[in-house]
Amino acid sequence: MLITDGEDHESDVEAALDRAEAEGVRIYAVGIGTPGGEPIPIRDTKGNIREYKRDERDEVIVTRLNEGTLDRLAAASGGESFRLGGGDREIVKLAGAIEGLEKGVFEERTFEDYVELFPVPLLLCFLLLVAEAFVGDRVRYV
Repeated sequence: MLITDGEDHESDVEAALDRAEAEGVRIYAVGIGTPGGEPIPIRDTKGNIREYKRDERDEVIVTRLNEGTLDRLAAASGGESFRLGGGDREIVKLAGAIEGLEKGVFEERTFEDYVELFPVPLLLCFLLLVAEAFVGDRVRYV
């Protein structure tokens, strides 16, 4: 699953796509943002926007959703492309796509966990042994 705005900063999308295709990786591209662009907020610990991310020239960085790149990546690898936004419909579609993936077992281990119960009779025997010390060997005749 690739969660991104789809902007190409490295110009190495084709090489990454070729590698994914060679290894049989299916890409589910999840696009975040808007095609018109939005500034990247910097939030405080309470979730309030303090300011916006800036570049080295102190200009506000605007990120734009590039749906074409995400669609191309997903289609070329046999995956799907989704755009997260205002509604829950895309999230439901994404969850359905993930649920429909083939499930496999990577490793399986079997073990048996026994509950040891010997301390209970052992404690009972110990208590009887201690009680015997308090009970004398004298026999009383009347």
